[in-house]
This record gives sequence, C-alpha cells and structure tokens, in this order.
Amino acid sequence: MKTRSLVSGTAALALSALLFTSCSNEDDPVPAISSQYVTIAPSVSGEVITRAGSAYGEDGDKLYLYYNTAGSTTANQFADFRYDGTIWDLGTTKMKWSTLHEAASGNLPFYATAPVIAPTTATKVSVETDQSSTAGYKKSDLLVAYKEIAKANDATKYTALDIDMKHVLAKLTIEVNAKAIEDAVINSVTIKDAIPDYTVAYSKSEDTPATTTVYGSDKTEIKPLPNGTVYSAVLPEQAIKKIDGIIIVISVNDKTFTYQPKDAINLKQGKNTTLKLRLSGEGVALGDVTVSEWGEGDTTQGNIEEDPQP
Repeated sequence: MKTRSLVSGTAALALSALLFTSCSNEDDPVPAISSQYVTIAPSVSGEVITRAGSAYGEDGDKLYLYYNTAGSTTANQFADFRYDGTIWDLGTTKMKWSTLHEAASGNLPFYATAPVIAPTTATKVSVETDQSSTAGYKKSDLLVAYKEIAKANDATKYTALDIDMKHVLAKLTIEVNAKAIEDAVINSVTIKDAIPDYTVAYSKSEDTPATTTVYGSDKTEIKPLPNGTVYSAVLPEQAIKKIDGIIIVISVNDKTFTYQPKDAINLKQGKNTTLKLRLSGEGVALGDVTVSEWGEGDTTQGNIEEDPQP
C-alpha cells in the first residue's frame, strides 16, 4: 500500500510545506502550529490519484475544504488550496481559526474534496464521457474526506487538519493483451452502455465520508484513458453485464471483440476493477478480474468471443 501525505502552506505566513510520504512514521509531516489560517495535512491510501503513472499533487491541482457542510461556500466556512508545483498553497478563499473557534460551541467538523468542488447533495453529477485525456479523466474522479476535531482551549492551539481522502466512485481498468495477433494494432477500447450520472450523499464518518449512487438510466459511451495497452475510466457503481449492463468493445486491426459476461461483475465505490483480456484470432480469453481497493484484490474468471463477421 502507498500513502501520500500533503501539508498546505505559504512561506510568508509560516505555514507548512508540501510533503510526500510513504507509510513510515519517520516521514510523517509535522503540521503547522498556531497558524492564523486553517491548514491541512491530507493523505490518500492506495493509489493517490486515478491517473495512470501519476501522483496526486501536480501543478494546478485543486483541493477544497469546508466547515460543517460539504459544498458550502459561506464566508469563512470554505477554503481552496492550489498546488503550485512545489507546495499546496492557500488559494483565494481562506478560513481563520479564530473565527471558527469563536462561533463553535462544540466539536469542529470539516469536509474536503478533490480534485473538484463538492457536488451538492442529491444533485445529479456526471463523469466525463471522454476520459481519453488526462484532463477529462482527472475531472471525473472525486475524493472526499471528513474530519471532526475537539474545540481547543483557545484559537492559537489548533494544528493542521489531518484528513484521509477516500475515492467515492469506482475505477475500471482494462488490460488488453493482443500479442497472439500478428502485427496487432489496438485501434480503440470503448466502454458502452454506461450510466455516467450519479448523486452524492455525505455522512459524518471518516471511513465513509460520502456515498455515491447511480442516477437515472440514460446510457452513453465512455472513452477511457490509454496508457500503453492499459485503459482506465472512473464511473459510478454499476454492473458489467451482457443484458442491462456495461459492455467493453475492443477494435484491433480489422476485428472487433466485445466483452459482455452473462454474470454481472459489479463496479464498487472506492474499488478498482481490473479486466485482463487476452486476444487471439479465435476470440478473447478473460485471464482474470481483480477487484481491489486500489491494492490487492480477489480474482474470478470467464470468457468472451470475437464478434461474428457480417
């Protein structure tokens, strides 16, 4: 398992600098103490961002922090953070510990989202249909965290918020092995009959800060992000299945292969489902299906056939 830890900061205000760490304690960041503004020490266990080959924390990445209500932009209850290539810095909107401390009668609850602003509860949200670019793929992801801290004795005693970001959508990874086909050229991989729409419900739980639910029944095609012969997409929970489910269409040279299992393989929130497809002149063998929390997972097996020629 890999964990990335990040601390927000501005040098002028003596806030803490960005640190990327592994699971070892000696690398844990030390949060800023007695900072005027609310700062953060976020971490994401497992794969830090869904983009293949990249860590979360690239120039221009965004992270949003909310006091009490996810998505609220009420003055001094919302802050934005920007990665400038070196550190996560405070954005244009900030929160002051002194204001929150004065208003609080008990514990102080916070939500955080990345890389997009928090969707409003029960409002339809959609993943991008074209995730073949880094921008479209990254924009489709949604990370959420919840953190509640005790009210300190005074406003100078708060430290950076230690928050654990959770993936609240599902990831689908398709590994295509076409070595058995002579001079194979993978023209495209398409995820068909996928529902891109979903809603979000937030909860006061660090383990499950939000739950996403597929919305409606409108279906579309999703273009996944290619990385060599591996294709990835972010989707709401739904099933890969021949009837009333997602199917995978692969175009290689002049042939088309469709993966449409009779028994459903369910995409699950916070988990990565990996399909390992081996292609040959006779059809496709599904080597295995791995379902994991962006780490180790279980395996099942099945088969799909080449589409009949017209």
